[in-house]
Amino acid sequence: MKKFTALLLALLCLAALAACTAQQTPPEQPSSTTAIDYGEPQIVGEGATQFVFRVTAENEKFQYLVQTDAETVGDALLEVELVAGTVSAGSLMVTTVCGTTLDYQKDSAYWAFHINGAYAETGVSQTKITPDAVYEFVYTKA
Repeated sequence: MKKFTALLLALLCLAALAACTAQQTPPEQPSSTTAIDYGEPQIVGEGATQFVFRVTAENEKFQYLVQTDAETVGDALLEVELVAGTVSAGSLMVTTVCGTTLDYQKDSAYWAFHINGAYAETGVSQTKITPDAVYEFVYTKA
């Protein structure tokens, strides 16, 4: 069984190496949150304030332009049904983003909340909307 596992691991490493060397041209931009092509934003909601909301899932990246009259990012995202979760002591614990639910207890995966590319110091339900900020949920596995 150990030999089979070692052989399987070696084959996976070779496949990964072949995939990396098969790229004909290097990417034009460095890989970072600001360099990723999220595509054209989908406009959702209605209101006087708007902000960019991005989602980086395992194999997908997309963005929305959220229009709202809500005061916090959490309220705005709930309003347009882009996130769901549980509320405890006035704080929203986001478990579902754009229909994808993560269960930390099951596989150590969770949605990390970022503001302008950095891990947020406040929760989504406590974060007041700043129109020029970019808010994002990133698939994260501990």
